[in-house]
Amino acid sequence: MQAPDRGAAGALLAVAVAELVDVACNEHGKDPAPLRPVEVRAVGTVPYFSRTDHATITLTGAAVAGDYRSQVLFQAAHEAAHAAITAADGWDWVDEMFATWFAVRVMRALNATYASETEIRLHGEARQLSTASMVAAALPRAVAEPYPPGLYGRALLTAQLLERTFGWPTVRELAHPGAPAQRADLTAWLRSLGAREQLARSVLGLRGS
Repeated sequence: MQAPDRGAAGALLAVAVAELVDVACNEHGKDPAPLRPVEVRAVGTVPYFSRTDHATITLTGAAVAGDYRSQVLFQAAHEAAHAAITAADGWDWVDEMFATWFAVRVMRALNATYASETEIRLHGEARQLSTASMVAAALPRAVAEPYPPGLYGRALLTAQLLERTFGWPTVRELAHPGAPAQRADLTAWLRSLGAREQLARSVLGLRGS
């Protein structure tokens, strides 16, 4: 049996990741041009993104080398969303909410079984962290420093509940569509909801204004 062409596989992966960045930018009303060309590295122990004069998405070397394709694509989709919406100088639960929800929806289209298994696992992990604790958490900036247990699951559940309650056009305003990547302004978003602000506060486990 012929050994796989790693160079060709790497090129295909780079194309796929670049397409995911474009999809994420389109979903959030962002201009993908400043992120191009998207550079892909497969050397990390954890996946992450960085932005200079272009976007760099680092995937875990073990997943890529082991040819765990669904895991690689999930990582790539998650970091593609970060590349589209996350400010280079800081992020919080809103960024993880959008990135996790985007990755799950991408995998629903590519591998429904993997998506379902991942969603079930994340929903189970969400029990470790309340919504209010997630919203209040100061997320670490060091790549290797772990998030609070259950954060990704709680972020996913929150995304799904917010979208069901308010609809995608309203929820995506948290990521400033049409503007460069920047930190979410939760206070301004809540105020923009008008009479629905208290409902959003209840969903997020926040006390009344």
